[in-house]
Amino acid sequence: MHALSTCFLALYLAHLVTDFILQSDRMVTQKKRGSPLAYAEHGGIHLLAAILFLGFALPGLWTRPSFYAFTIALTLTHLVMDWAKLRLIASGHIDDSATSFLTDQALHLLTVFATAWLLLALPFRTSSPPYVRFNSKSKSRFSCSSFTPA
Repeated sequence: MHALSTCFLALYLAHLVTDFILQSDRMVTQKKRGSPLAYAEHGGIHLLAAILFLGFALPGLWTRPSFYAFTIALTLTHLVMDWAKLRLIASGHIDDSATSFLTDQALHLLTVFATAWLLLALPFRTSSPPYVRFNSKSKSRFSCSSFTPA
């Protein structure tokens, strides 16, 4: 499977599991009340799920600093979107309806795709796991062969 498809599916699966399986009714109620702890709990679960799903789907991606930056950015964006939707519903600017739900999910889908694309914007080869090997021709005697241009 293409790396972009794999990355997207891993992130989207993490989103679905986080929002529809691991998010309790208590957490939703507390988020509706504006509880920062509920948002932090939901965000922590979302971040952990994204890291785990991506780590299994694309071994070696977790060694890149951008991996953490983009998964944290996706989690923060996710939380802001959740907060904005709940505030708009509470203020009466939008209805709590199928339309608002589908719009929210479409926006989450777009942010997941954008994150997957940004994570893989640099060449990344997933054909072999990352490893460091001894190289007698190298000045440092060690070379990393995790990320060679595709």
